[in-house]
Amino acid sequence: MNKNLIILISTIVSLAVYFLLPVDKGILKGLAILIFVAVLWFTEALPITVTALLVPILAVLTGIFDVKDALSHFANPVIFLFLGGFALAAALHKHGLDRLIAGYIMKAAGANSLLSVLGLFASTALISMWISNTATTAIMLPVALGLIANIKDSSTSTEEFILLGVAYAASIGGIGTMVGSPPNAITAANLGMDFRDWLSVGVPFVLILMPIMVLVLYLVLRPKLPKGGVAADGGLGQIAIDKNTYKLAAIFGVTVVLWIFSGPISSRLGIEKEFDSIVAILAIFMLVVSGTIKWKEIERFTDWGVLLLFGGGIVLSAVLSETGASKFLADLVRDHLSIHGPFPLILGSVMFVILLSEFASNTATAAIMVPIFLVLGQETMQDSPEAIALSVGIAASCGFMLPVGTPPNALVFGTERVRQRSMIKAGLCLDIACGIVITLVSYFFFR
Repeated sequence: MNKNLIILISTIVSLAVYFLLPVDKGILKGLAILIFVAVLWFTEALPITVTALLVPILAVLTGIFDVKDALSHFANPVIFLFLGGFALAAALHKHGLDRLIAGYIMKAAGANSLLSVLGLFASTALISMWISNTATTAIMLPVALGLIANIKDSSTSTEEFILLGVAYAASIGGIGTMVGSPPNAITAANLGMDFRDWLSVGVPFVLILMPIMVLVLYLVLRPKLPKGGVAADGGLGQIAIDKNTYKLAAIFGVTVVLWIFSGPISSRLGIEKEFDSIVAILAIFMLVVSGTIKWKEIERFTDWGVLLLFGGGIVLSAVLSETGASKFLADLVRDHLSIHGPFPLILGSVMFVILLSEFASNTATAAIMVPIFLVLGQETMQDSPEAIALSVGIAASCGFMLPVGTPPNALVFGTERVRQRSMIKAGLCLDIACGIVITLVSYFFFR
């Protein structure tokens, strides 16, 4: 559909909502902005970053915020945390430390084909915790293809098992840390979680979902992996190690330790909140001062659009909260789902977001849905109001069914070795499995 037509339709629908619905005008302002932005985000009629920049403009023009308040959200500490993550990822990639780690894992698997494949999946998930899912898949895809080439008589189903496993492992691994995937940071910002808080939730989910992913792919695709075979590390274990590699390893290690133990360390220093973001900025400083990486290299590697998208998403969350629109929408959902109890409510919310993430950016999905479901949780689950929002934030990373669902899906599909029907079949089963697991964990452990 023509982008101008989409913009026109979204404008007409938003204005119709504002002028025709018998609801408080403050709420209608929030709903109109939400609908306009959501349509543009989900259809990608405009680049999603450009749409994100519209949010503060609309918030100011409608009188919800003044200019200073609207733009202050673009300085949210979580944005600086993610900037530090980009800097670390740039340095890891420049010096090949990510590939070196993957190479050691692959070598440890030995010559057994099954162990080599599992090592490939594990190293993909591990790397994806620290650099983007897309970059991780791009790094590991040549390794996967090399492994396929070294497996004698590999069938189509075996190739699909390995390639889809890499894509899905990148998406699942990204759940592990706050800097692993944008939806994590958006969810954490809404819930007031720090790096350690998210780690305590994200890593267990990775450990649970990874075996489930392997099992689902195995049952659906029935790969034929011979007991023998040559493990190929694609040259990952042949990265040259120099003094900058050791400096980077030290800086990376110190940063992770400071993030993990941010609570007691920040208390000793008298810093009450957002210590993780200070650590991220310190990491950038140490990387540049040590000569490990140049600022221009960080500039080139950083996805500035994602950072602006964060800002727009946080402004939208504030708009929905300020106008009461999030409470209004939460009440609608509660009236239709909560009568059946908390389990169907969580399951329905999670499955809806997973379905949505198949067609829309997972970042945009999280930015829109997390604030709404946070209010829903506050109204329906007094014991743990954050459970639904946290579940929805994690579910936003679980679009496994379509090539357009995530960049890793698109990358492996682009090899032309994965049939679309295989991705749909395996992805649908994994979507359902992940939805059920996320719901069960949320219901029994987050409440």
